[in-house]
Amino acid sequence: MFSDAVMRNESASSIRENEIYKFQFMPSDLQNIYTEILSDCTAENVFEAFSQYLVENIEPIGWKGLWIPSNDNEEFRENIGFIVKVLNVSRDLDTSVLILRQINLQEDFIDSINDFDDEFDEHHQERIVSLRELFVFSYDDRENLFHKTAFLIEIVRFFYDNIWRPWDDLDENNLNEDYLTNRVVPRLNLIYAIKNNLISERFINRYEKILVESNNTRKKMNELKEKADVQNGQEVDSNGTSTEYINEIDALEYIKLKFQLQDYQREMSIIEDSHLRNIYDTVAKSQNDDDFDDGNQNIRSLHLVSPDDFDYKSLSSTLVSLRRFLDNEKSKWPIKLCNSLTKAINCCRPGDSIFLASGSYGQTLSWIEKDIEICGIDPDVEILSNTDSGDIFWFLNVPNQIRLCNLKIKATHPLDQLILIKSGHLILENCLLDCNHLLSKDPIQLLNGAKLTEIKTKIIGQ
Repeated sequence: MFSDAVMRNESASSIRENEIYKFQFMPSDLQNIYTEILSDCTAENVFEAFSQYLVENIEPIGWKGLWIPSNDNEEFRENIGFIVKVLNVSRDLDTSVLILRQINLQEDFIDSINDFDDEFDEHHQERIVSLRELFVFSYDDRENLFHKTAFLIEIVRFFYDNIWRPWDDLDENNLNEDYLTNRVVPRLNLIYAIKNNLISERFINRYEKILVESNNTRKKMNELKEKADVQNGQEVDSNGTSTEYINEIDALEYIKLKFQLQDYQREMSIIEDSHLRNIYDTVAKSQNDDDFDDGNQNIRSLHLVSPDDFDYKSLSSTLVSLRRFLDNEKSKWPIKLCNSLTKAINCCRPGDSIFLASGSYGQTLSWIEKDIEICGIDPDVEILSNTDSGDIFWFLNVPNQIRLCNLKIKATHPLDQLILIKSGHLILENCLLDCNHLLSKDPIQLLNGAKLTEIKTKIIGQ
């Protein structure tokens, strides 16, 4: 099942006391073993495929190792590890271990293994830990009985650290695709292109940042889902039957996080594709990505938006109208042209101003978390909801203040509310909110001490 070429062990020639098995992988090694495990596998079956393979091929008991708790484990301080004896490896890849000793990972490994924390008495010794957090000792494995076990654990760890993405099992459009061909192989190629310095440093920085941020986003989604599951379990009707309940704000937050995850997925798909990688710089700059912007990030900008592309005549006319809204400071800001309000919101930084030229803007659900202002520079600027807007049209969660000025905001399909302010101060100045008799609740809702100031603003169609 395994060839000698696959199972390369860096420490085989110089095993020292208390040393762990270490492996050096070649791309072909990894591709061969992942082909064996994940052949004809879809994303939703990946965990089951690994679980089945490991249950059939590793030693479930009798070996010793080093347990290093993950960074998410707040129970232990940093640089702490534990010498453990494995009692059982379950099918879900959780492992029952007996804690033998605690060590300080910053000190010399061999010296620190002699440290013993007396607080860990018999009551605390047995724990359930993730198999991916275990490293198999080689020092007392004279006959290499657990070499294969160590190798397979490292294969799983490498996969979930480097290949698996937090959106893989949520991508409904690609759940039935060949995961090995479409995901594993391109990502392996990317990893070794980075290792061999075939990709520029700033691309690597963006790649690493996406991984960190997307994993944090998925963690927040999981926490909201767990919270909802608990709430569902606690909600019981008058007949004693459990009823589904999801906190409305948590549901909105979950949707927002899912949209963020989809944005990370789209950007990463370009990085992972060797043919698209050469245009990544252009795409990133068009989105005004902070990591690729060579300008001063403290400089504020004006985002000038039209529902259609600007031509010379319309741009000249719009600039004339814009003059009325600019003070001495803003007149010095750089101007960026956009043909989409959604894109302008995504591109702007805190403190930026968005000015809308004459026309109607079909706007999907807007999540705004930056202190900005959005102003119409002509009297006929209107922002219309559409069928993709969800139950709440504008969801505002800003640190300080957002200002909407000279706008008509109109519901064009059934909604719960036009605006929900989770935090911050919303200023509505010279605006018209047209509920169009389509709202099931009040047009504006404030939460968590949020503030609302209305100046020459009307609400109609309630």
